[in-house]
Amino acid sequence: MEIHPFGNSIPGVEISGLDARDMDADTVERLSLVLAEHGVAVLRDQPLTPAELAALGRRFGQLEPATREQYWHPDQPEVYVISNVVVNGKLIGNPTDTLSWHTDQYYLARPTAYTLLYGIETPAEGADTMFASTRRTYEALPNARKAKLAEIRVRASHSKLYAGKLTEEQIHNFPDIVHPLVRVHPITGAKFLYFANPRGSTVLGMSEEEGLALLREMFALTTPDEFVYAHKWRPQDLVIWDNRGLLHTATPFNKERYRRIVHRVSVVGEKPLCAAEAMA
Repeated sequence: MEIHPFGNSIPGVEISGLDARDMDADTVERLSLVLAEHGVAVLRDQPLTPAELAALGRRFGQLEPATREQYWHPDQPEVYVISNVVVNGKLIGNPTDTLSWHTDQYYLARPTAYTLLYGIETPAEGADTMFASTRRTYEALPNARKAKLAEIRVRASHSKLYAGKLTEEQIHNFPDIVHPLVRVHPITGAKFLYFANPRGSTVLGMSEEEGLALLREMFALTTPDEFVYAHKWRPQDLVIWDNRGLLHTATPFNKERYRRIVHRVSVVGEKPLCAAEAMA
């Protein structure tokens, strides 16, 4: 396995000399350390079936079912399909791209640890996936600001984020949860900022206006172009990222001109801990 970092100011590495179908436990452990340090790993030319993608995800931990069952792969329900393709009058996957910076499943008590995204059909233009490091943002802050941010907690609300789009069962199944704004990585012990879409977030101890201003400031500090890695997809690309300390977003493409089929599996994470909790 050869590791090629993208640069000091942007997250990510490209990995060569590795067959994703044949990762042993030692390789997965090493890759987990690479992800903890760099956030995202790109593996090109990986021929993966849905079953092989799901099997790879399980090597990183317990798979996390997607919340919208209608987009599960028909033969491999652990695989979530993202696509604008219509077959027999029916979409084969979720056609809606998340065109805003976020971290996956932030609203869960145990948010997503790893996301594995695999490109099958990828547009020649657009549909990039962009990544930015909240660890870099945190480490660049003055110590006094770090100390103040360490005291802040944020309520994450699935119901607020998807207001008007959920069933009563979905509202019941995903109650609000509170996370620390400054979180500790469970592998490295590094501290980083942990936040998501302001629409589904409430900063405790602040007015709504103050809380929104804080979250918008954190997004602005994290996502300048010079600190962003934009992945330009090719078929058989496998991109794996560690959602702890990393934001990502999709970018648009011409859905009338291009087909897109992408498969995703997600791995359950742990309860986010602040520094004091991690040391207890």
